Amino acid sequence: MRSTKRWLSRVFGVGGESLIARLLVVSVILLLRVFLSGVSLAAQTESSVEDAPSAVAIMGLEEIERGQRGYGYSVFAGHELERFEFEVLGVVQDRAPGQDDLMVRLSGQGLEHSGVIAGMSGSPVYIDGRLVGAVAYSWAFAKDPIAGITPIASMRAIGESTATSTSASGDGFFGEPPTVTSLLQMGEAEDRMADALSRLQVTAGGSQTAPALGWGVSGFSGSTQLRLSQTLGPLAPVGRSGFEPTAEVLLPGSSVAAVLVDGDLRLAATGTVTDRIGDDVLAFGHPFYSLGEISLPMAEAEIITVMPSQANSFKIANLGRTVGSFRQDRQAGVRGQIGLFAETTPLDISIRTPELHQYHMELARIPQLTAALAAVSTLGAQNSASTTTGPMGIDLHAEFDLGSHGVVALDQSFDGLNAATEAAIFVMSYLNFFDHNAFSSVTVDAVNLDLVQHAAPRSAILIGGYADRTEVRPGETVGLSLEFAPYRGELMRHRTEIELPADLPAGRYSLLVGDGVSIDLQRQKIEPASPVRFEQALRVIRGFHSRRDLVVLGLHSGHGLAVAGEVLPRLPGSMQSIWTAAASKSAVPLSWVVAQEYTERLELPMAGAVRIDLKVLRPDPVTSADNLPSEGGSVSDDSTSGEGGSSDGADSSPSGNQAGGAEE
Repeated sequence: MRSTKRWLSRVFGVGGESLIARLLVVSVILLLRVFLSGVSLAAQTESSVEDAPSAVAIMGLEEIERGQRGYGYSVFAGHELERFEFEVLGVVQDRAPGQDDLMVRLSGQGLEHSGVIAGMSGSPVYIDGRLVGAVAYSWAFAKDPIAGITPIASMRAIGESTATSTSASGDGFFGEPPTVTSLLQMGEAEDRMADALSRLQVTAGGSQTAPALGWGVSGFSGSTQLRLSQTLGPLAPVGRSGFEPTAEVLLPGSSVAAVLVDGDLRLAATGTVTDRIGDDVLAFGHPFYSLGEISLPMAEAEIITVMPSQANSFKIANLGRTVGSFRQDRQAGVRGQIGLFAETTPLDISIRTPELHQYHMELARIPQLTAALAAVSTLGAQNSASTTTGPMGIDLHAEFDLGSHGVVALDQSFDGLNAATEAAIFVMSYLNFFDHNAFSSVTVDAVNLDLVQHAAPRSAILIGGYADRTEVRPGETVGLSLEFAPYRGELMRHRTEIELPADLPAGRYSLLVGDGVSIDLQRQKIEPASPVRFEQALRVIRGFHSRRDLVVLGLHSGHGLAVAGEVLPRLPGSMQSIWTAAASKSAVPLSWVVAQEYTERLELPMAGAVRIDLKVLRPDPVTSADNLPSEGGSVSDDSTSGEGGSSDGADSSPSGNQAGGAEE
């Protein structure tokens, strides 16, 4: 201060005791302090910009040489950004079309011991304060922490191109579009579940590399968690963070989560933010599912700790607030937007064991994934609620809210070792149909499931049946006696009566009697009227039956057509000939007329089918050709008893022996 006064006195020629001089000295000193503080602040800002991962300047791979050193940021505990180091090993040219990758060896933060950690996907790396790219992938069981780096230039290009891969908002699907008939053909439950889980697998850098993405689950237990771990790799428990958020969220280096299932069960993938420009966030450094445009919940994450592993170390995390959504899923990474939230599909599940267990989940609304997520969640909820293992029985009531198309309500029963898996596949099959049908874009607004678990299978196999007489007249009532072989029980009989239509023609009249699924399959073969509009498909689906439904289908020969999704029975032969001669691809000639359908709900599910033949007598000359559908018509004279409780033979001829009138 004294030197400043002396300098002022010499420069301005004023005495130190002058009032004016005093004022001048004070003013100049204040100005100097402001100037110096500004210089100091600028220096601090320059230093923080150089060190912090929010730097805007980038460095291209062409500027980088082997042996250069840099640093990166990630979170290893809590929310604090921590610095690690790396050494450049070289550039992998054309690792993917139009993209080179940087190979580096990481160090610091215990990475020499743990290797590259699942959850570091997207961790930004810098050289001389310039952003180079993101940690993207590594190799399982690697002895050194060597990682692939995705260039930041490729990541910043996400969203700029109009080119798209399979769009989550369009009609993309895995395989061919599902058909109505495929909903009745469940196939092998275990194979279908394996296919569902395979859709959740994430790859990066190649088939042998492991994306540095951390998976977390909560609420899943037993076989479901085992299945998920076999597909996704190591699974960490994921809880709900109680961390009080700050004003700034998802800065470069912060942990970020892509939430696939949230609620009582959770499934999320944790990675790291690479870059943030305004409300736009770049992360991961590799594709999530390469789906192009998506709408996926984006949440903060709190890291509890790092779990070192010889195979692949991973972060254990808690989910924080949902702060936005991922909007792009591309080869170089994902792009999200803070403040723009994704729509989800509510899934509510009630399970009686006999205790009531209730679960609520929100599923990511991505057509390529939602059905698989519903299957995994349904199976996970059953595993969590179940008090038994081994063979069991399950009754399912499912409701799918299709918005303007109304609610589709379906009942089904499952038995055996795979009952829980079959119930989950049932839900997945219908969601997959609604999402990927070939007729119309449909949004599933909500799914509600009510399941009742039984300690043992209950299906009764239909092994035979007969009518109380073989010669009948139109309009009469005929009694049917059916014989069942229940699971681990004595043979049982059931009697029912049906009233024959009054307009039956004379001749052979066949009754197909069996469980609802088997008879529905037979009707699809007898009347192959493939829907051409979504409303037609819904009408068929709403007519499907449960295995607890005893269904009787009455058939007689006749001329008909299946045209544009509609069945035209009892056409004059000349009309059928005209359509056939026109070689219309939409017209399928029918040889059989479905004259009636009778349904009775039984207490227990059943399996199998029989055919009972009657002879219709009437005074007038109306007749029906005395033949049965050939293999194309799907009802054979030599049908045999099939396996019960299984859908393996669901698309074959009806199970059971051909039956006639009263037993002798």
